Amino acid sequence: MAEPKPVKATAATKPATKAKKSSSSKSSQSSSSSSSPSDELVKLVWLGAVVYAAFFFLSNAYNIRLQAIQEYGPVIHEFDPYFNWRATQVCS
Repeated sequence: MAEPKPVKATAATKPATKAKKSSSSKSSQSSSSSSSPSDELVKLVWLGAVVYAAFFFLSNAYNIRLQAIQEYGPVIHEFDPYFNWRATQVCS
């Protein structure tokens, strides 16, 4: 049986990993160097504003839900003064 001939590596068959690695490292360096400290500060200020607004809206929503409990207490019939009267009308 004949032995297979070894295939010589040519430029067409060699993987181009070095070119890809160098181009990807250049693009990552250029993208990281394009953001200046003032851009980072603007992003940080926006993030702080969003967090503050979320806290403000959520705390107001919580306080609105607890308004009846703060005014009338945790018992339901204290919130509705005629609860007992209507309950006796229905039950009798």
